[in-house]
Amino acid sequence: MTQLSHRQAEFAVVPTRLIHDMVGARPSALKGAIVRAARGLDRHASGVKIGETDMNFLEAIGSGLGNYINFSDRAARPEYWYWIVPVVIINIVLGVADQTLHPGTQMGALSWVTMIVFLASILPTVGVSVRRLHDIDHSGWWFLLWFTLVGGVVVIYWACQQGTAGPNSFGEPPTK
Repeated sequence: MTQLSHRQAEFAVVPTRLIHDMVGARPSALKGAIVRAARGLDRHASGVKIGETDMNFLEAIGSGLGNYINFSDRAARPEYWYWIVPVVIINIVLGVADQTLHPGTQMGALSWVTMIVFLASILPTVGVSVRRLHDIDHSGWWFLLWFTLVGGVVVIYWACQQGTAGPNSFGEPPTK
């Protein structure tokens, strides 16, 4: 096994430090919070569990890939978060590995893999994001806020919100 250079070791630690600095917690605590949010474990003030689609990880990935061009229905929080979090993590890991192995603008084999994975994930990510906005009764055009400095925070906030109970202007609540 080869030893990591100081620079490579630094890249391996950066994501953990970044998560810790952003949320002031260990990454495992952040993972637990994401899983709880994705499962829709919110409760109403009365203590009654608010119903949402109970979707596991594999069902969410299947739904993301199966509905990659569906921009008209609704997506519950588990479908959204179980799709978004792994896609973001995979793209970050591939990007860091690519920059570590091929610093600067060199194109190596991993660069092509990174580019293909990123491009292949764009359409399903936009689709699930638009459907998630529909679930909280917002137009999918609000997704364009991602391209502004503060807009991404607003979209993340909305994605964390409970979906509209019952039918809304975008249809029936999501089901498996």
